[in-house]
Amino acid sequence: MPSAQRIFSFSAAACISTALTALTALPATAAEAFGQTMAENVGQDSQTSSLPEQQASYSSDRLAALFKVGDTSGLSGMLAFTAKIGNQDRLLVLDLDAARIRKIIDGPGNNSYPAFKPDGTKLAFTSDRDGNKEIYLADWDGSNQQRLTNNKVNDDNASWSPNGRWIVYYSETGKGSEEANVFVIDAENPLPLQITRFKGRNTTPRFDIEKKRIVYSTNRFWPGWDICSWDLLEKKEKCLLSGAQTYCRPRFSPNGLFLAYSAGAFNEVDIDVLNLKSNEKKNLTNLPGKEYDASWSGDGKYIAFTAENGRRDVFNVFVQALDNPKSLRPLITSDISIRFLDWSPVKTLNLEAQRIREAQDKEALQSHPGASPLLPSAESVSTESASNFSPAVSAPLSSTPFEPSLDSMFD
Repeated sequence: MPSAQRIFSFSAAACISTALTALTALPATAAEAFGQTMAENVGQDSQTSSLPEQQASYSSDRLAALFKVGDTSGLSGMLAFTAKIGNQDRLLVLDLDAARIRKIIDGPGNNSYPAFKPDGTKLAFTSDRDGNKEIYLADWDGSNQQRLTNNKVNDDNASWSPNGRWIVYYSETGKGSEEANVFVIDAENPLPLQITRFKGRNTTPRFDIEKKRIVYSTNRFWPGWDICSWDLLEKKEKCLLSGAQTYCRPRFSPNGLFLAYSAGAFNEVDIDVLNLKSNEKKNLTNLPGKEYDASWSGDGKYIAFTAENGRRDVFNVFVQALDNPKSLRPLITSDISIRFLDWSPVKTLNLEAQRIREAQDKEALQSHPGASPLLPSAESVSTESASNFSPAVSAPLSSTPFEPSLDSMFD
């Protein structure tokens, strides 16, 4: 392999790697604050045959010692992220309205790549608790964990359809990890369906809000990675961003008019934004090192992202207004590396209030069978029952066409 190709391959692998290789182990100073307390695993899957050893639990005080929350003024909702604590990848969330971090998925196994359902009530994530990476679902607070996919290869990078019914993700389809393709699965009736059938790795898929297509990162075209799309109507691929540098990890703005992504080469990767109507590109960040994991605020005014900012392989969280480069500020600072952000505009307080209402309704119905709920549900945040839930087994990789109604994904 020519030297230039080796350099680009290395840069691209760093850009798109779904393993948390960039996450560093807990430093000694943080380990003291973390302590050695052991607790029971949370949300153990009854279908898991063997689980990793139990993990250390941690309190709000310990989290405050590990992570420093910056200025959250003007920001709202929940920002979920992955952090490696005690040699395990864990899911946490920053409540932007309360400026407080709490745990959501503490184990078993490694848990990463969180993705909130559009209404904020559910969370999709990746876990290796059954021996390989699978897609799981949980309530917004980490309770009621259920396995969604179930096969012998790795499934990762889950993201929701605009209507919150379907989940798009990648699944490995070839020998080893050299080939991966885009799949979708109905969260209510989990039968996986394969969308793309390409060589190479096609990962980090996202539904386009405006058009009936899915965008993803692919390493099929030398050099580096490109961002391409699959048109679900025409069943045709088109590459949106390609060239000499790497383009990866696309994220649509809430109104579907802009696409944020990582772009660069070697050890300099920035967050850029593409205007999907004018095709104009705009550079958003320019910190030393690599920036990944762009995630939009609900109003589309801000983008949160992870950045090394001069600390090799230690990523912290920053936020910047789309129209003001001087608005850059640190959001979460830590000696622990943080990756894979997902920003929900839904407030924790609203979800907590909904949980209280549901508990009151349940109590009323138990006390007076046949009675109507105590409170109207028109403005409540919906939740979904996990009863009769069974994990999906991946469909065989045949030539079966993709047949579900597009309206079921986008309406």
